Amino acid sequence: PLFRSVTNAVLKLIERERNGETIQTGLISGVIQCYVELGFDEDEPNSKGPALKVYKPFFEEEFLADTERYYTAESTRFLQENPVTEYMKQAELRLEEERKRVALCLHESSQDELARKCENVLIQKHMELLQTEFQNLLSDYKVEDLSRMFGLCSRVPDGLAKLKELLESHIFQQGLAAIARCEETALNDPRVYVQTILDSHQKYSALVMKSFENDPGFLAALDKA
Repeated sequence: PLFRSVTNAVLKLIERERNGETIQTGLISGVIQCYVELGFDEDEPNSKGPALKVYKPFFEEEFLADTERYYTAESTRFLQENPVTEYMKQAELRLEEERKRVALCLHESSQDELARKCENVLIQKHMELLQTEFQNLLSDYKVEDLSRMFGLCSRVPDGLAKLKELLESHIFQQGLAAIARCEETALNDPRVYVQTILDSHQKYSALVMKSFENDPGFLAALDKA
């Protein structure tokens, strides 16, 4: 019961900070240090570092569950009130804030699990919406927004697979449309046809470099198209 009360108090402080309040992070790190020190196993003097027998079950498990609840509610609410492009900025911000939270207040062993939890809630669970927006961003050639989406989706398992398919299809369709537009001119001057293909390839080569960091999978999509 005592651990639960202390943990709940810490979780409320973290929530206040997530809501924009300035808090004394030293209060959190002090509690966390106590939890870590209480986990030392005196029967295993040769163990490397704390066993975290208190920190993991009495704090981290509750913290991760609380984090999932918080960002599930926030992400749903934010997407109802804002465009996807703004949501991506918010997701980036939140992921960085949580990374810093571990560095400042929590035990380093929480970093990977917290990152996975946040990535699942903020990215994976909204993947369908992000994929739909990806098509819109391609159509509008939004280099910066596409780069941001690439960075987010690359953080989750198979997050880029559908984007590669969409890119390949988009480049192919845009190429066909460009050729159709110059069809009459190309009948009299075949060089126009060749130049149109080159221009399209150059345009999307630049996009793959600027937005997708020349990722091999996206380069392959460009070549297939």
